Amino acid sequence: MSSVSAQNMINTAQLFEQMTESGYAISEQLLQTAAAPFSEKTLPLWGIEHAAKLARTSSATIRRLEAAGKLPPPARNELNRRVYDLEAVNRIRAQVGTLFQRPIGSRPIRVISANLKGGTGKTTTAVHLAQYLALRGLRVLLVDTDPQGSTTNSFGLLPDIHVSETETLAPALIESNLEHALELARKAIRKTYWHQLDLIASQLNMVSVDGELTLKSGADKIHRLRDLLDELEANYDVVVVDVPPALGLLSINAIVAADYLLVPMVPNMPDIASSIQYFSILSTIADHMSLAGMNILITRYETGPHTDAAASLIKAIYGVNVLNNVMLSTRELSKSAHDLRSIYEIDKPHGSRETYLRALNSMNAVNDEIFCKIQQIWDQQALLASESPAEVNHG
Repeated sequence: MSSVSAQNMINTAQLFEQMTESGYAISEQLLQTAAAPFSEKTLPLWGIEHAAKLARTSSATIRRLEAAGKLPPPARNELNRRVYDLEAVNRIRAQVGTLFQRPIGSRPIRVISANLKGGTGKTTTAVHLAQYLALRGLRVLLVDTDPQGSTTNSFGLLPDIHVSETETLAPALIESNLEHALELARKAIRKTYWHQLDLIASQLNMVSVDGELTLKSGADKIHRLRDLLDELEANYDVVVVDVPPALGLLSINAIVAADYLLVPMVPNMPDIASSIQYFSILSTIADHMSLAGMNILITRYETGPHTDAAASLIKAIYGVNVLNNVMLSTRELSKSAHDLRSIYEIDKPHGSRETYLRALNSMNAVNDEIFCKIQQIWDQQALLASESPAEVNHG
């Protein structure tokens, strides 16, 4: 027994219960002031010029379509100027022929943002990628499998307060009957304030999934998420999954389900050493994977001799598997995360417009490169479908 006498011991249960209650209370206050639950959150509205740029058309074309009754009358701001949300932009895209369509013969792509190490920017990567794709007009399902619920939190939801145990993927992952599991998974899908971007939230009950999966037999231990996504993905173009910073059965399920594995990595020596171990472990489950693509994304990049040297080392080790673009570490990105908003949700920059544009351009460059990788996979699928249509699931 410890040398500390029983009289001096604190009431541990009471301590942590009080800390939990206090934390939830303060978190609720912060959510009310900084970012309401997403049922109350909205995206910034765009003027007609920005809407035209997103829709790849002209403001004159939009005005003509509105005058002809082919588009509904636009909303107006306090200055009586036309303003548009993402749903309105997609209506414009549908009218002018720029609404996104996957190549014939291709199927939805599952992008998994994963790393063994924490603090690499997995959640930042997953959230911004999902939102970027939605901005491009794609139908996206964002899945949070991390018990910490950081992805969930970024949408203004507080895990364990706004998300119940039955509203996560946990019940579906541990349910023995696959048909029932699919029903549970479908019920967990939420519409968000982003048009065509749905969310499966997470909370603390995801912690139990690893233990429950160990009780399953055979390949069902590591293929359950893949089997669920086989059905859930039908209504989407891309499924993005944020994975816990660990390599338990929950993370392995996500990696095995991946079409495209994205590994965010911070350019420093501890993270490089950890990545070598990570890829060594992944090699042991490679037989269960069916990857069409894999890339390393350098994150939290700050220009300087040490960072530059580490980034060069990552590229030397992993070569063409490293994306050309890096995710910059900027004050604008940090401040937006503090306010539970992404770079794409900011109405007004926190600091200078130059700093904001630097962060935005960096994020766009990263996500555009990832989108190009996804499109290459679709092109390969479409080619295969044209050569042997009877053998391809068109999705």
